[in-house]
Amino acid sequence: MTALAFVAFEQLAAGWTAIAGAVAWQSVVVVAAFAAVAAGLGRASPALRCWLWRVAAIKLLLMPFWSVAVLVPAAAPRPPEAPAAASPPIGRPGDLEPSREVRPTGPIPGGATAADSREPSPWRRLTWRSGLFSAWCVGVAGGVAVIVLQGRRLGRVLRRATPVSDARVLGLVADLAGRVGLGRPPRVLSVDGVASPFVCRALLPTLVLPGGLADALDAVALRAVLVHELAHLKRRDLAWDWLPALAKLLYTVHPAGRYVAYRALLERELACDRLAMDLAGQDAAGYASTLVEVVSLSSPRRPAAPAASPNLED
Repeated sequence: MTALAFVAFEQLAAGWTAIAGAVAWQSVVVVAAFAAVAAGLGRASPALRCWLWRVAAIKLLLMPFWSVAVLVPAAAPRPPEAPAAASPPIGRPGDLEPSREVRPTGPIPGGATAADSREPSPWRRLTWRSGLFSAWCVGVAGGVAVIVLQGRRLGRVLRRATPVSDARVLGLVADLAGRVGLGRPPRVLSVDGVASPFVCRALLPTLVLPGGLADALDAVALRAVLVHELAHLKRRDLAWDWLPALAKLLYTVHPAGRYVAYRALLERELACDRLAMDLAGQDAAGYASTLVEVVSLSSPRRPAAPAASPNLED
């Protein structure tokens, strides 16, 4: 049973290696093509470039099921040579036949038979393909574990949060949500111990603000911060960010998935920044000062907010 399991695993690894070999280089070509298109769209809106990289993530996710197989022509087989005629042995009647090796078939010392002694270890049935496939499985499992830990960390943060009761903040969030285009404003929570505001939970949109942030910022800066977070909800980033996240998870050790995820998240933030500057009435320098002020308000002793993931926006 163990030997059959090793054989099945090796066959699975061989099939995966054949697909991974084609995907490995084709994904580099695809990402390079998308990078060239993104460079040509340098003057376009960040929202358009963000969607470009999300489409690239979709392509990477579909590539294992839709890749181009490159066939290498094999060398033409040589015609078999005719065997040479064997001359009959010359001998005299009564000559002894050539001695033949006699292999023992009975039990040998230790209770094992000769056939058992020649049976290779099941581990020797595995090749480099099995090692490569095992490393990929470990990488994917590690990525899943990171996402699960981020979700649990977010849950602990939300359990410590309290609803915001300040009518000024709630009114401002409701007004800006309408300006952004949201059907209804998200619920607003406040929690100590996070470095920056963020939104989470696509099914129950929630805006989390660091404790004391609303009192520390002036009206213009607070508007810019709130619009940035509300823009994530308007763009439905909480749902669409799963595309680059899954591409990064599937290509766990390949630079293509990591690069696509990085560019998609970068353009996502730039798109929200542009909307925040437009609705808050700030220029680039003023908005940059607001971001610096938000970062400086968080104490160095406070733990940072949970890392960005498909379930959490910074």
